[in-house]
Order: sequence, then structure tokens, then C-alpha cells
Amino acid sequence: MMHKSIVLALAILLWATALCAQQVSVQEYVLPNGLRLLMIPKKGDPNVAAGWIAKVGSVNEHSGITGLSHLFEHMMFKGTHTIGTTDIVKDLQLMARMDSVKAEIQKEEQDQLRRLRLGLISNLEDPRNRSPRHNELLQDLARIEKEEKEFIVKNEFDQIYTSAGASGENAETSEDYTLYFINVPSNKLELWFWMESDRLLSPVFREFYSERDVVHEERTMSAPASLGILIRPRRRNSPIAISAGSNRILRASRRCVPAKSSRWPKSEWWRLQKPILRSKSVSIR
Repeated sequence: MMHKSIVLALAILLWATALCAQQVSVQEYVLPNGLRLLMIPKKGDPNVAAGWIAKVGSVNEHSGITGLSHLFEHMMFKGTHTIGTTDIVKDLQLMARMDSVKAEIQKEEQDQLRRLRLGLISNLEDPRNRSPRHNELLQDLARIEKEEKEFIVKNEFDQIYTSAGASGENAETSEDYTLYFINVPSNKLELWFWMESDRLLSPVFREFYSERDVVHEERTMSAPASLGILIRPRRRNSPIAISAGSNRILRASRRCVPAKSSRWPKSEWWRLQKPILRSKSVSIR
């Protein structure tokens, strides 16, 4: 009997300790522009676990744009008018040309799919089953992509942060929120404000089509087993990979992101609409 009482007392003590550990003291401010700022003081730490959260996710998607919220998460790392390019004017001109060519390629792909359904061809990947115009457009696209690389500064967001002593830059997309987070030295907090405001105000979706295909493959490889598709672990945005600092941000932000019923359950996240064009995605943003 005494043994049972001791076990019960220990269980209650552990439960109470865990409950207290989950209490987060949050200081909340609302800025003149409506932005809600949440701060959790941690004395003695030279770094700041900084992040921002947008109340958008798969709950905001509908048929035709499913998976787009996750694609946006990737594209927001591609830079801005200032970051990620050596010549923004030429960069934007090349992207406009690329979008025009991709729109024409999409028409050719739709006709190719029509011929496949009619039994006129048996393999979409065989170049011999493409029209001469289709192959010409693909060559044009390859030339534009090669030219674009001359003006792209790869991973400049990460380079700037790393050179300033920051670490752990990452993001996460869920049903009703998208979170971007990083650990920055406290004396570099102003840099973080500038970088993230620039990311929000003037993002540029560079390498859109190659990144779209990467996300499409990632979504397909993490599809439900019931679909008969090979499953691989999703590492980059796994909640397990989120730092302790970002967890504090996420817990504090719960008061800002009320629970919503998702139009698309988690099992549908893999359905990224691969044919979507950059122009449409930018207009949705």
C-alpha cells in the first residue's frame, strides 16, 4: 500500500513539474501597422530565437492550388530585389521570358497528354513523342535558365545570416500557419528585421520551375502509403528538426493562430499542382 502511495505521489509530482514547465511567460505588443509582437525574455542568452508566423497554410488552398503553401515556403528563400541577384533588371526580364516559354510548353504538354490518352503515343518522356515545336521550346528554356544562372547569387540569405553569426535558419508549413525562424546574435537583431521585412515586401521567385519540381517530388515521396507510392522521411521541415528557440516561438504564437478545420487533410499535402506557372502563384500570393 505504501509502495503504491509513493508511486502515485511521484506521478503527481512529475505531472505537476511538466505542467509548470509548459508555462511560457509572453510579453505581447501590437505595433502601429497591426503586427503582433510576442517576446519571451531569456536572461543571459547572447542569442535571440527570432521568427515570424503567417496565418496561412493548406487550409487556404483549394482545388488547383493544393500544395502551393509549401511551395511558397521554399520560394521565400530565393531572395528579393536586393538579395540573391547581381542585376535585378536583367533577372526580372529573364524570368518574364521564361514564364512565356513555360506557358507555351504547357500547351504542348497538354496536347502530348491528349495523344497519350488516344493511344497515339505510349511514353511521355520519349523526345520522339514530342512535336518539333515542343523540343524547340525546351531548348529555349534551357538557354534562358543557363543565362539566368549568371545573375543569381545562390543561398545569399543564408550567406548573409551566417556571416553575421546566425544559425538554424529554417521554416515550417502546417495546415493553418507558416513559420520562419532563426537564431541570431542579439546585436544583429536589426539585421534580422531588415532581412525579413525585405523578404515579405519584395520576394522574387527565382528558379521557380526547378524548385516546383523538387517540391512536387518531395510531396510525392512523402505521400500516404495507401496510395501505393514509395514513402521517404521528410527531413527539412520535420517538426523534430525545429530548434528549441523556434519551439518557444511556436508555442507563444498559438494565441495568434486559432485552430481551423483544414479544407485539405494532411494526407492530401502531397498533391502539389505541378503544372502551375510562376505568374499564377505570384498573383495568389
